[in-house]
Formats: sequence, C-alpha cells, structure tokens
Amino acid sequence: MFPKQLIPSDELREHGVYKYVYKGVIIYIGKTDYSFYERFCAHHYFGYPGEDVKIYKCILPNHVESYIIEMALINQYKPVLNTEDNFPGFSGFITIKELDWVLVDMEEERQNWLAMRRARDRERLERQKEMDKWLSLPIDERCELFFDEPMF
Repeated sequence: MFPKQLIPSDELREHGVYKYVYKGVIIYIGKTDYSFYERFCAHHYFGYPGEDVKIYKCILPNHVESYIIEMALINQYKPVLNTEDNFPGFSGFITIKELDWVLVDMEEERQNWLAMRRARDRERLERQKEMDKWLSLPIDERCELFFDEPMF
C-alpha cells in the first residue's frame, strides 16, 4: 500500500451550503466542498455583505449531504440566480429539516481561509518530504512498501 502519510487529508476541507439573501429574498443557493471564503469571493458580483445583501452558511459533514441539500433548497426556493442548477423532479423527493444557518462575517471567513491555507501548505510540504524520502529508497524497498509484499 502507498504510504498513508503521502495521501492528502480531508480535514482541511469545508462542506456545506450557503445562500445569498437580498432584501429578505433568497437570490442564490450554492454549495462548497472546499472553502466557503473562496466560493464567496467567486460570487463577488452578487454583492458583498452589507445592509441589502446577507450571506448565510450551513456547515455539513460531507459533500454528499451538501449536494442533496443544495438540490432540495434550490427546488424549494427557486432562487432567481440559480438558472443552471435546476433539478426537475427532485422537489418532494426529500424533506429537509430547518438548517442551522449562520450569518457570514467575511473578515472571519478570510482569517479561517488563511489559517486553512497555511495548514494545507504545511501538510503539502510534509507530504513532499515523505515522498522524497520514499523515492530515495532502493526500488525493491519501495515496492515492498507499496504492495505490502516483496516483488523480487
């Protein structure tokens, strides 16, 4: 088996759904499987949080749940900016309990994103060091580590 320490961890990912609310009306619902902050920055044309625009997020345990909940919310609320994400026939298929929405503080999101980036960079550097160490081994030792049994 490939050395486990060389496989990236999933701990540095955020899964969840978010919604943009303009003057009390949901205008967009989306999901993320990596970083809320990066998704919010990608949608800068919706407007930044202020008096008129509010962004709410709900953190979920995995990407499957975020995908299903995003589909259900889009079909339930039919936001005007979710034109491509229509899932016909999905409404009524699943009922969702009320989610724990949290009002987004962009500065806090930015700080969390920076901390996550630093942690990811440290993890990447450690994986690279382990990979270099593994590659410096003779081929027969590498095969033993990779396949859990001698090749030759």
